[in-house]
Amino acid sequence: MRRRITAVLILLVLVVTSFSGCSKEGEKEAGKLNNVKNNQTDNGKKEDKKGDKKEPTMGRYMEEKVKLPDLAGDETMIKVLENKDKQIEVFTANKGKYNCYRLKEDMTWESSTPEWLNNKLTQGANKVINDICMGEDGNYYLVVADYSNDTQKSAIIKSAEGKTAQKVNIPYLDKETTTSSNYKHYPGIVKIQVLENGSMVLSDMWESSSLLVFSPDGKKTDKVKIGQNQYGQDQNYITNGNDIITINEDGTSVMFYDTQQKQIKRSVDFNNKSNDICYAMKNDGTLLLGDSAGIHRLQKDGTLWETVVDGSLNSMSMPSFTFANLFVKEGEQEEYYGVYGNGDRGYVIMHYVFDKNVASVPSKEITVYSLKENSTVRQAIALFQSENTDIKVNYVVAMGEEAGKVTDYIRALNTELLAGNGADVLILDGLPVDSYIEKGVLADINNLISPLEESGELLKNITGGYQKDGKVYQVPLRFSIPIIQGKSDAIKASDSLSHIADYIKQNKDKTYSGTTTYKQLLENYLALYSSELIQNGQLSDENFTTFLKNIKAVSENIKATETNEENRDFDSVYAKMFGGERLFLENTFSILKGNETTMSQIRNVYDTILFFAIMKDKEISYQAINQMFIPNGLVGLNSKSKESEIAQRFISFLFKSDVQDSNVYDGFPVNSASLDKWFAKEDDGMSVASSDQDGNEVSGGYPVKAEREAIRNIALSLNKPIQTNYILNDLIVEEVLPYLKGEIDENQALAGVKAKVNTYLAE
Repeated sequence: MRRRITAVLILLVLVVTSFSGCSKEGEKEAGKLNNVKNNQTDNGKKEDKKGDKKEPTMGRYMEEKVKLPDLAGDETMIKVLENKDKQIEVFTANKGKYNCYRLKEDMTWESSTPEWLNNKLTQGANKVINDICMGEDGNYYLVVADYSNDTQKSAIIKSAEGKTAQKVNIPYLDKETTTSSNYKHYPGIVKIQVLENGSMVLSDMWESSSLLVFSPDGKKTDKVKIGQNQYGQDQNYITNGNDIITINEDGTSVMFYDTQQKQIKRSVDFNNKSNDICYAMKNDGTLLLGDSAGIHRLQKDGTLWETVVDGSLNSMSMPSFTFANLFVKEGEQEEYYGVYGNGDRGYVIMHYVFDKNVASVPSKEITVYSLKENSTVRQAIALFQSENTDIKVNYVVAMGEEAGKVTDYIRALNTELLAGNGADVLILDGLPVDSYIEKGVLADINNLISPLEESGELLKNITGGYQKDGKVYQVPLRFSIPIIQGKSDAIKASDSLSHIADYIKQNKDKTYSGTTTYKQLLENYLALYSSELIQNGQLSDENFTTFLKNIKAVSENIKATETNEENRDFDSVYAKMFGGERLFLENTFSILKGNETTMSQIRNVYDTILFFAIMKDKEISYQAINQMFIPNGLVGLNSKSKESEIAQRFISFLFKSDVQDSNVYDGFPVNSASLDKWFAKEDDGMSVASSDQDGNEVSGGYPVKAEREAIRNIALSLNKPIQTNYILNDLIVEEVLPYLKGEIDENQALAGVKAKVNTYLAE
């Protein structure tokens, strides 16, 4: 049975089950690049003031992957937890049958089919186990969701000593919350923890920023306000004795909430930058916290966190992993187990053991720079370092959560690069690449790319467009597809802005596309149709005047505005969850409201669910726009890199299937085998339903093979990269916005753009 959820909720589900850490923290300013490597010699050993080499400090936690139990073909992992004997248990589902696998001391698995997991309370075609926990009272608890009879109801099942199974009577769960399209909703419990006194702490999807506490006999006794992550999801929590441990409401600290006194008994400041946090408690009261930055330790009654495992050197920092659970094995030297959800909706278990013979800090290092966070780069760094434990890859993200103009960051970077400094590897999205090539900043990486193209490992239709005089200075790691959807005649006009303006003129009673902001409209159409605006190093007066007239016609036709309230919330959630802005984001219901077209940016197969659902039973079609694609993660090599050999190894690693196979929602892979895997993936049960305030509703499931193949064929036909220069675009947008708002005329707009653009191009 498919679960029907709203568009925003489906995005949240995708992130929870597939990836995390879309905004990992790095250095913030380009000016800090030189400081990353200060006081380091070529061999990575620190020098004292006299120039004498010091031996490196030894010892750090190393990561190893735990071999999971062998599962049957349709068997899936649904939960990993630690039982009361501190043994790791993996619970699985297979066609209504539930199994348990227990990890033994020799790292092999012992399997069983517990009766308390397999009975009339849990089994049925429309029943799903949402969560399993080992309570502080020593009993197992289950959250079972029942989707029978157009409803969604939750039940709590208790297993005394892991033998019997009985339903816990909680009247709250039987109270209907909402009804939509004849579908009844009841409290949706997604997580449970149980206190030492048997009270249950539940997370209800309809009660955001809150945990609900129920007595053992099912009476609601408390509502605890907690913090959320940047995606609007409630933070994780654990229980210890009769306390709840989680992030506080304003997200600034870890709180210890006493459920008996019904108050926060203490809080400890925590610099919360991760989207998924897990906890473990030692017998002596020491709290361990795991996030994308590492494993951190807080002594009982302490106020300072100590990072014991550096997440930047292992899998914790991978965007495709969500931290699902953390366990500690106590002893003379602590060991840790991290449980991560991955993109295949399963789990990965990593074991962290202290190795005194390994340098605490890798002896070699390179730096990677990007203006904005890039999930694929973050993913690759974690994988690369796990295979090269003697190399540290510093990732400098200039624009983290700090405000500021992108042009200021670019100018700071330019100062570094032109001085012969800067990062070894550059992610060139939005940067003035032509200027870098002209000034000799970038090295030719054709020797790395050509063999991959010739062997068929890379999609030459994507990567081949970056040859320049027989050299390659940049290549994308990912790409997405701008697609137009709608009435046949209307989408045919999309081959040029002039043809769109002509279509609008000939069809004055029709709206060409959904409304958007002036700024978004300009960014969209500059990306698609600005190739002829600059000629011979100067702004073309004639071509730009034509552009102004045409963009004004589109703006007036679609009734563009300064702000788009209709899309604001969805835009905000999407941007946060998928690592930043995306072009061509229009309201899902644009066509349903009678508009002629809508434009989409397709980054992965999941993006096509509503895309194809909208087309159902409607006479509309779709096509790529001029065989163009949007590159993401344009990677280049600094010609002045002092670690060129390592930097080149890292660049080559970026295109390997280990990196490219992962779906971190920033575009399709350029590795051809990885692309084939993505489109070959069969229905995984995901569905999307979305509605708007006007009562429009659309829903759809995972695209069928023919639909996936159609998008794949489009991907293989693309050959024209959309080139974005943030500085140039900002100059144009700034001067043209007043024109679209009617504050200046066409000549004033041209004069303003010409003065700034020509000055910039002459620099």
